[in-house]
Amino acid sequence: MHPTIRRFSMLMLLSSLALGWASSGTRAEEGQARRQAVAILDFKDGIVPSELSGRKLGQICASLLAQELQTAGRYDVVERARMDEALKETKLQQAGIVAEGEAADLGKRLGADYLVYGQVDTAQVKKGAHTAGGFGLQLLTRVEGIHAAVRVSFTITETATGKIWKQKSIEATEDGKWDPRNPAQGWLDAMTGALRKTAVSIAQAMVPDVEGIVVEVDAGAGTFMTSLGALQGIAPGTYFRVYRKGREVKHPITGEVLSVQRVEVCRGKCTRAEEKISIAEAGEARAAGRRKEWRANKQKAAEVQVGDLVETIETFDAQ
Repeated sequence: MHPTIRRFSMLMLLSSLALGWASSGTRAEEGQARRQAVAILDFKDGIVPSELSGRKLGQICASLLAQELQTAGRYDVVERARMDEALKETKLQQAGIVAEGEAADLGKRLGADYLVYGQVDTAQVKKGAHTAGGFGLQLLTRVEGIHAAVRVSFTITETATGKIWKQKSIEATEDGKWDPRNPAQGWLDAMTGALRKTAVSIAQAMVPDVEGIVVEVDAGAGTFMTSLGALQGIAPGTYFRVYRKGREVKHPITGEVLSVQRVEVCRGKCTRAEEKISIAEAGEARAAGRRKEWRANKQKAAEVQVGDLVETIETFDAQ
């Protein structure tokens, strides 16, 4: 058999096997014909300080989330005008959904696969000072600034089933400059920066739960290609876990497979996504002071094999 035909046949076989191994539930199928759509309601305003009274922080948060998702290209975001019209028809307010059934009904009316809603639970701003300078022989100086802190809770509902897909709270902070000539704008700018960080975190949490396989490895470049692409919501910045099936745990009497060990090979970060494939750099999470950061590692790519299983993960250090 010609080598090219043999390689193609092997990839077709591995694709079939991987589809059989992919889990059910919220995991999306590789062959879906369209990109999924998401509708984002304005978040409710919780406890807001007097400095930000009337600023509609929930609306700002929802708008920033829509921008993040549009930039990432993982989802089609329902236009606000369409949402306003649907809300009038259902006699609901932008930030008025509290029941799962209401969320599912509205999402279906909008043609959305997911509906996102939530609340800016707490928002705090305060004036303070931080230390700047100190490079070389320069003296340390105290700079007047603004500190903003926010906690946002959100819920993502699958409209087809009415079930909650994800639900959690996120906290973020941001430091800004103090301008005595326009303090109100300083408060708002710092809080918007904190809300933008929560929007980024929510967008990361919305990485579609999909599984595929490794179809090609370039050990020299430290990269591998997966069978997951833009159709499955993959975009640059998406993180992967590469693994293999390990030991099976069977029932001693019936022989039923009770569990299958998953052996992690490496992790990857998408650098390019086409319609049906994506390229990822191999790497790992490394400690950087008190936090962890992503580091590319070509040696990790050498451990990856064609046919290894791939799944999406929210963050590079996800368990």
